[in-house]
Amino acid sequence: MEDKKMTGYPSIDKPWLKYYTREQIEKPHPVPMTVYEYLLECTREHQAKNAIRFEGQHITYGKMLFRIERTADALVSAGIGENDVVVCYLPACPHEVYLFYACSKIGACVNFIKPMTSNEKICKILDGVDAPILFTCEMKRSDREYIQNHSCIKKVVNISDGEDDEWEYFWKVADRKAYLTSKDSAEAFFFAQTGGSTGKSKTVMVSNQALNNQVHEYVTTPLDFVAGDTWLRLWPIFSVSAAGGSFHMPLCTGMEMIIVRDLTKVSFDQILLKERPNHIAVVPSLMEDLMNSEAIKEADLSFVKMIGWGGAKLTGAFEEMLRAFLVSHKMGNCLYGGYGMTENTAGVAMRVNPETAVPGSVGIPQVKTVVGIFEREGIRELGYHEAGEVCVLSQNFMVGYYGDTKKSEELFRQHEDGSLWLHTGDLGYMDENGLLYMIDFKALERAVAYD
Repeated sequence: MEDKKMTGYPSIDKPWLKYYTREQIEKPHPVPMTVYEYLLECTREHQAKNAIRFEGQHITYGKMLFRIERTADALVSAGIGENDVVVCYLPACPHEVYLFYACSKIGACVNFIKPMTSNEKICKILDGVDAPILFTCEMKRSDREYIQNHSCIKKVVNISDGEDDEWEYFWKVADRKAYLTSKDSAEAFFFAQTGGSTGKSKTVMVSNQALNNQVHEYVTTPLDFVAGDTWLRLWPIFSVSAAGGSFHMPLCTGMEMIIVRDLTKVSFDQILLKERPNHIAVVPSLMEDLMNSEAIKEADLSFVKMIGWGGAKLTGAFEEMLRAFLVSHKMGNCLYGGYGMTENTAGVAMRVNPETAVPGSVGIPQVKTVVGIFEREGIRELGYHEAGEVCVLSQNFMVGYYGDTKKSEELFRQHEDGSLWLHTGDLGYMDENGLLYMIDFKALERAVAYD
């Protein structure tokens, strides 16, 4: 970018743009479409390539799309229509993929529930969104009966390797063809429950378009996300960050997504050595386990191109130890991460190259995102190195909190120039290079963490 006179205000100067090329800056967001349509558009040339690796299976993009369409037919045949909320209580598995995109195709909404949620909480979620159908995996019959007897749910489909499997029958009885929805892609599609640690848990509604925009933000960076790479996914997609960054993005990029069903049954070091992924999304505790692994001690891990961390803040001392470990195992400077919140469809800022991977910083704003630091109780912008509330201007805002318009409106504030900003509640500051530093995370208390 050309040099320009600095005003001293981050949201006006946008100093972070120097890390992006002109082509990246000017590249527009995807045109309005569903996540299903975006997947089709992005993967036309990848039909014969592997899309999913799961427990010895290699599922091509062509086969994956066939199963998505068959699932859409089955949903329509089961009476699921536009704006119905399909709830899934599943481990990480290919069925998540089929249901996610099938719901998008027919205009339904989808809500994935966090693992280890109690039956009582599942019933609350089902009743809260008035869900007509629930998909489970290997759930005991007694638990399914409890949920059916204590919630509004009309149908439970259990996915199992045993005699309780209902998925094949769900497919088999499909007698209607699912057609592409005419629903506006800016309407609600993906539902996610917040942690509720600062009060009552809320259900965030995110649109198809916001998820597509986030994929655009992730791939329009110096990070090397290319077709044919492999992406390791260790968790179910109960959060917006997992759905966008570790699920929709790898598939739309033409990568092969390696899905690990149960991280408690196999250690992270074994997974890494067996699967040899190019890209990994982790929490810091997993990297700590890796550094203490005897199996990894002499291993060459140069196949890893990127490690993205989230769910917890890295301390400076831990990050320095981790960087030394990465270099000693031939991974170089591949440690990236960032900052985001569910209400902005996850991503806000990222470390996108070695220059922006500065210890203590969460990186720079995404290419189409503007970040400003404002007074806590006002709308006056602060300058560089001045601590205040981190506020966000983007095209990735949530649709709102389900059933709570008032709370939704409280999160956004119109500034003097007429623009609508998301006030995160987080405290931070920015330096002259556009690097964002977080001091206190209030927004993270609203998000669902990988715990």
